[in-house]
Amino acid sequence: MKIQNVKIILQQYSVLRSVLLALVLTLLITPSLSLAAGYDQGLTPFGAEYGGNADGSIPEWQGGNRNVPDLDVTLRESELLYKVDAKNLGKYKDVLPEGLVKLISRYPNSMKVNVYPTYRTAYYPEWVYGFAKKNITASNEINNTVTGAYPAPPFIHTNQGNRLVWNHLLTYKGVYTELRTREVTRRDTNKYITFNSTISLYLSYYDRERGPSDIDQPYIYYLSKIRSPSRYAGGILLLHEQVNASLRPRQGWVYLPGQRRVMRIPGVDFDSPMQLSESVRFADEINLFNGSIDHYNWRTIGKKELVIPYNNIILSDKISRSDLEDKHLMTKHHLAPHFLRYEKHRVWVVEGILKTGKRHAYKKRRFYIDEDSWLILLAENYDKNDELWRVSISYSKQYHQLPGVFSVADTFHDLKEGVYFFQGIENLTSKEELPPKASFMPSALRRNAIR
Repeated sequence: MKIQNVKIILQQYSVLRSVLLALVLTLLITPSLSLAAGYDQGLTPFGAEYGGNADGSIPEWQGGNRNVPDLDVTLRESELLYKVDAKNLGKYKDVLPEGLVKLISRYPNSMKVNVYPTYRTAYYPEWVYGFAKKNITASNEINNTVTGAYPAPPFIHTNQGNRLVWNHLLTYKGVYTELRTREVTRRDTNKYITFNSTISLYLSYYDRERGPSDIDQPYIYYLSKIRSPSRYAGGILLLHEQVNASLRPRQGWVYLPGQRRVMRIPGVDFDSPMQLSESVRFADEINLFNGSIDHYNWRTIGKKELVIPYNNIILSDKISRSDLEDKHLMTKHHLAPHFLRYEKHRVWVVEGILKTGKRHAYKKRRFYIDEDSWLILLAENYDKNDELWRVSISYSKQYHQLPGVFSVADTFHDLKEGVYFFQGIENLTSKEELPPKASFMPSALRRNAIR
């Protein structure tokens, strides 16, 4: 198999995403007292503000499994509040992240932001809440490493930029899940290749039987297998990643079906171009940001009430349909706006400035982190001239089977070239029984290829 095929397989590490979303109406459910018990007054078990905002456009948090029967129906039937486009952008500019403003300005004839009522839907397992409370006093951060953390976000009571980023990296995305994914790079043409893969994720960080994390704490075992197109089918990528990526870089192996052999590959990190995305996305943009945090100085700009992508259950429905052609979902410059949902939420705005002596194509990065899920839902990436170059968006929803927020689709927009990369989840299955670690070892790749 050619080296290009190896690169293609590497790109399958594109689904760590997770994406967590939240917001639920008082009329739908009543709060679960067990979730709030023992936590600081006024905060949710994940450290978000429990109450709504002053004008009522953001409701109080009422996450919990009681929203399961009615929530999805409510989201599908909720009515549009207003639409932001090039004609009225000036009116709503102050409540939009700069990235959305730039996308509307870049594509004034087609880009729209459809804003719906806010639902704070994010909820997680009770045992994760318990460990999140424990982490308030247990987790430590020294020299860009985290130790002492239990299976939960490590710093739920923080406003420090670097710790907010750590919460994004380590927030709950299930323990053992299997995904079916679709990836496309879309240019101003109808010619493109769709890659379909099956991915298994074992987040050993969320092994509830383990003790506090040490410097060598594993984070995830990742296994992807390409299903199509046929010339790449059967290619497998295996990754082992640890929490402290600045000290313990990820390890990777590929199975090459043409050669029927397993090959060790070097780590892919930071601004290594991802060939499957035609270099629109870098390695550390999977999940909008991943890996080591040590290349940037992080600062918190503040917590703001902004319109961001949220509760994208309609988009999930469309991606799961086999009869919907890609061209109807992925228009020339962005996803079809009528399939997308945006809501007003409180987000932490965090900015990273490249450190002196460090190298990266992005001189500055700005993240919008959802207070209820700790996920980065939108990222703005600036070039060496301090110009906004790329905008990344995570469209997520609450997956009741986890339970938790996970990505529905991520898009990565290059504003200069007018191209974007799409990665969507067609199906997510949460496994009750944990896998043997032997199934995520290099020696198992040949056996996996035969199945």
